[in-house]
Amino acid sequence: MSVEEVKNKFKTLTLGQKSDGVVGMMANTFKALAEQADWEAPAAVVYSEVPTTSPQPEPAKSFPEPPPLPLKNLGLHYNIQIHLPESRDPAVFDAIFQALRRHFS
Repeated sequence: MSVEEVKNKFKTLTLGQKSDGVVGMMANTFKALAEQADWEAPAAVVYSEVPTTSPQPEPAKSFPEPPPLPLKNLGLHYNIQIHLPESRDPAVFDAIFQALRRHFS
C-alpha cells in the first residue's frame, strides 16, 4: 500500500477523530516499520487440541507447554468502559444507563 492508502485506512480506523497531521505521522511510522519487518519469519506456535490427519513438521523453536489451568477456581471477570459523549442533556445519559440496565441485568 502507498502512504496515501495507509493514511486513508487510518482515517477510517480512527473514525476521522485524528487530525491529518497525526494520521500522516501514523501512516509514515507504519510504512517505516513495515519496511523493517521480517515478513518471512516463522509464524508463532499455536497450541491446539484439534487432531490433525497428517504429521506437522516441528517448529524451528520449541516452546514449553503452558501449565494446566485450575478450572474449578477459574472465575469470569470483565470490565465495561463507557466513553460518555459531551452533552448537557440528562436524557442522553439516562438513555445510556437504561440500555445498560436492560442488556446487562
